[in-house]
Formats: sequence, C-alpha cells, structure tokens
Amino acid sequence: MSDLEFSERRAAPRLPGSGEARVVRVDGAEAAPATGRTVNISPGGVRLELADALPLRSEVRVSLPIGAEMLTVSGSVVYLEVVDARRCSAGIQFTGLERADRERIDRYLKRRR
Repeated sequence: MSDLEFSERRAAPRLPGSGEARVVRVDGAEAAPATGRTVNISPGGVRLELADALPLRSEVRVSLPIGAEMLTVSGSVVYLEVVDARRCSAGIQFTGLERADRERIDRYLKRRR
C-alpha cells in the first residue's frame, strides 16, 4: 500500500513534527526509554523515527514537543516500519487523552496549518 493510499484512510491530516520525542514502555516490559525524532503529528497520534524498535501493540508514554512545551501522553504502537539498519518508524495512536491535552494538540495543529 502506498503512502497516498494510507493517508487517505486517516481521519485527520498529519502535519510535520518538530523536535525530539521520548518514549517509555508502560506495558510491564523492562525496557530503556527510546528517543527519536517526531516525523508528523495529528489529533489521533504521532509518527516517530527511532533507533530502537518498539513491539507492535505495546503500550507507551510519549513525551513530545507541542510548541514550546513538552506534552506527555499515553499511546499504543500501531505501526512499525524498518527505515534502514539504524532507524525504524513507529506510529503511535494516542489513547486516553485528557480533554486539556487534546485541546492543546488541536490548538498547536491549527496554529501550524
């Protein structure tokens, strides 16, 4: 499936990300935090480029830049792709977003459009 076909299924457009993100697994697995680059973000999730792969369906906490602040939210790994020998791309769907966090993301995305 091409990126175009995949993007047409999305409920909301994704905008380019900015900055470094940090991911910690919270599903009971012992794992070191992963750091990476925010590739893009939407109201429903974020795509990250990471050095270390995260297992599909693993539950995580993600800290990512939203404007000048860092926002930490819960999510689930729903997509994983190997980019090359040193990088992978992970799609993380936000789960259980509090209303205030959802509003912060929405405001951030509206300012960037």
